[in-house]
Amino acid sequence: GEQYEKSDYIILSIRYNSFYLEDRFFETLQLLEADNKKFIIFLNDLHYASILDNYILINNQTPSFNELKELEKEFFKKTNNFETNIIQSVKDKFKKNNINYITRSEIFCDYKEKKCPLIKNKNKIFKDDGHITNNGAKYASNKIEILIEKLLSLVQ
Repeated sequence: GEQYEKSDYIILSIRYNSFYLEDRFFETLQLLEADNKKFIIFLNDLHYASILDNYILINNQTPSFNELKELEKEFFKKTNNFETNIIQSVKDKFKKNNINYITRSEIFCDYKEKKCPLIKNKNKIFKDDGHITNNGAKYASNKIEILIEKLLSLVQ
C-alpha cells in the first residue's frame, strides 16, 4: 500500500526464526530488492521474558532489588541459549547472502552486565514473551540508535 511505497527502509520481524531459512522468505527479500527497498531483519532471540510474571505469580509479590538482578541474569542466560542452532544457521545464511540483521537482545539486553532488564522506571518492559509494554517501547526507543546506525550503514 501507500506506506510501503513511501518507505525507503523496511524492518522485518518474524516470531519463528526457522522461517528465515525458508526459500519463500528469500523470495520476499528479492521482491524488496526489486523495489529498491533497504531492509534489516530483527531476529527474535529473546526468550523467557515471562520470568518476572512467573516470579510474581509464585511468590505473590514483586522481587526485591537483588532478586530482580538475579531474574535479569537468568533471563539473559535463557536468551543466550535460546534456539542457538537455528539462530546461528540464520546468522550464517544472512552473512553469506549479505543480509543485514539485528537481534532483539542487542536492543533489550546489556551484554557487558550479562543481563536483560525486566523493569525500568518502576514498570515492566515485557508484556509476555513476544510483546513489550508501552514502557518497553519507550526503553527500546532510547536504545534505538543501534538500529539507526545499522540502517545508515545500508546506504553506504
